[in-house]
Amino acid sequence: MTYQQKLQDGRWQRKRLELLEAANWACEYCGKSVDHNGTQIHIHHLHYFRNTEPWEYPNYLYVALCKDCHFERQEAETRLYSSIAIATRLIPGRRLDDIAKRIIPEAFKEMEGA
Repeated sequence: MTYQQKLQDGRWQRKRLELLEAANWACEYCGKSVDHNGTQIHIHHLHYFRNTEPWEYPNYLYVALCKDCHFERQEAETRLYSSIAIATRLIPGRRLDDIAKRIIPEAFKEMEGA
């Protein structure tokens, strides 16, 4: 099943509606909401895990964004990931994991408990 097909799955559609309701159908960054002018609110995954379906993540790993903020967020993440990859290119993977766990301990506690 392709990713686009997974986004048509009823489990994703239910999760998406749950997240949109929780965000009051508004962008969590700029506050724009669904309107008659066609503003759409997207659900953005803040992180992806292998072998995890789009609807299986804990709610804190999603954010509701309007189309403009979604594009801006994706562009910023791409730049950030590239910068981190370049800056840490000589650090072995296990060492990077140790560094990440020290920098963001709460996120790792949540991920390990999920």
